[in-house]
Amino acid sequence: MENIILKTKERLHCLILNLKRIELKDAKIFKIKLEELKNSSQIDEILNEFKNKKNNYIYIIKIEDKKINDVVDEFKCRECEIKISKFNDNINNCRSLYVGSSTSDILSRIKQHLGFLSNKVYALHLKKWMKPSAIIILELYEIGIDENIQDKKIIVETIEQTFWDLNLPLFGKRSGQM
Repeated sequence: MENIILKTKERLHCLILNLKRIELKDAKIFKIKLEELKNSSQIDEILNEFKNKKNNYIYIIKIEDKKINDVVDEFKCRECEIKISKFNDNINNCRSLYVGSSTSDILSRIKQHLGFLSNKVYALHLKKWMKPSAIIILELYEIGIDENIQDKKIIVETIEQTFWDLNLPLFGKRSGQM
């Protein structure tokens, strides 16, 4: 059993060393008015710099102009059948709706959350239930990770968990096992 503990310590030490080689870039912040989004190509225009990028990102979706109680009421009164992210019912006056990460296609993931892609994927699908007057704040954090670093997925997931713990979003679940 000591060998297992020793190996675990070595792995955690390696993760800490690799974390020192990570660059978390300042957030790029986008303000999106739901009523102005008519089709997904508009999202392509807004997030053009992220098109075809396969980098690692943490994203936070927030609400700007509503009280969180109003968002909860709109959510509970929705009439559409969609696979929606887990509702946490933690009305704590924060503005965070969701915290997530993407290691492949950030643009498609944001489109899912805004409500432009399939209802069969767990996401917020905001246009399908939130009032059009809502203003969404999207924060995108790019994570610079050297391609030679092992356990990239674990590192991205751990950073996402830290953002989740700090924001306690209304929707979604805390990722991973750590």
